[in-house]
Amino acid sequence: MGQPVERWTVQYGDEGPREIRVPHAWRQDVALDWEGPALYRTMLEVPKAPTLLRFHGVSYACRVTLGGRDVAAHEGMWNAFDVDLTRYAGQTVEIGLEVVKNGGRLFPVPAVLSGFLPYVYGTWGGLFRRVELVPKATPLEGPPTPSRVTVEGQHLRYDGKPVFPRGILHWGWYPETGAPTPTMAEIEREIATIQELGFNLVKFCLWLPPHEYLEALDAAGLMAWIELPLWAARESLFDEPRIEEELERIVRQYRGHRCIGIWTVGCELGNAPAAFRERMVAKVQALTGCWLVRDSSGGAEMFGGDPREFGSFEDFHPYTDLPVYGAVLDSLALGTHAGTPILLGETMDADVHRDLPRIARRLPYWASALSELNAKGVRWYYDLPRQARELPIFTEEGAERDRELREASIARASFVRRTMAEAARARPAISGYVVAHLRDTPVT
Repeated sequence: MGQPVERWTVQYGDEGPREIRVPHAWRQDVALDWEGPALYRTMLEVPKAPTLLRFHGVSYACRVTLGGRDVAAHEGMWNAFDVDLTRYAGQTVEIGLEVVKNGGRLFPVPAVLSGFLPYVYGTWGGLFRRVELVPKATPLEGPPTPSRVTVEGQHLRYDGKPVFPRGILHWGWYPETGAPTPTMAEIEREIATIQELGFNLVKFCLWLPPHEYLEALDAAGLMAWIELPLWAARESLFDEPRIEEELERIVRQYRGHRCIGIWTVGCELGNAPAAFRERMVAKVQALTGCWLVRDSSGGAEMFGGDPREFGSFEDFHPYTDLPVYGAVLDSLALGTHAGTPILLGETMDADVHRDLPRIARRLPYWASALSELNAKGVRWYYDLPRQARELPIFTEEGAERDRELREASIARASFVRRTMAEAARARPAISGYVVAHLRDTPVT
């Protein structure tokens, strides 16, 4: 890591500047549906040696100035970018960023690589990942590193030993910060919990984690599945070269992590043209050297769309009831799927009755009925604000019944997931699974 640049000011519209520390995402400072621009500024003493100013995550688009002069522009929240400070060596200069987030008029959610988080709660703006000074020779992209995950027939190996992936789905939901920017302490706690629960893989579903998360996974001996942030996109998006270029930049910046054993171009891409998906699979394979690459997690057999699919493994999302779960798994191994690794990219979900009285008492911003804090945006589920006010379980008479229902639902979910996991393990054709999901969200 380089030298952190943490002390900045941020200015929202006509308001005066506020002192903040980066990483920073604007949350309740402004209304959720405000897209910007927000103006970030800091004074920087530039080292005398050739130096780059590296931004690890800005959401979504920004214009960069040095001493009031435009020097760079960037679009895309998931890939880092550099600003060359060489000509300012030894000087003190003002850095400015004008930032606009996605989700508004300029960058609608379906028109850019937004991922899934806008459908969980909303979008965020800001310098949400670290900013640092690095020597000019420090590469932004590295060469591909051979993965610790290899394939032998239908089965996976980790460091040469047989492994059955038992994954957990991670959507990047961090309500504490309002953006997917976990601290190192949070990362370590999550990994410890994941290991205690018996999982050996984390699927980063439609978002990119900080690089230090993947480094910590590798140190813990866990595998990673990267699903690029392409979901529910406008059909016209697949014809735009900028999208492929942005996806390629992401892959180039992440391909050096040897814990990554699986890549998917997107999720449930029923509307993506076959030519685009085929092209992207070939590109990711060429860029990473990874054997396990697929166009879409969750195939057309379960979610509709073009039945032509591309990749080196099968990937299904069997969201189904327990009585028919085994029969569904048996059907997946038939025909052309035989002999190919079959991974259940999302499965074993089970509804649990949430502790709504607790949510109602605390009323976090993501359950509020105030549009400034909790505008609906692109979410298709928006029941929680109403439930937190109206459900009869909050009466004194319903409190005990609510507790009983919650405990019963947790016990049922445990039974359902355990039985489904046993069903998957009992079928030799199934090569691994990913349980949905790590953390409750406003829509789950």
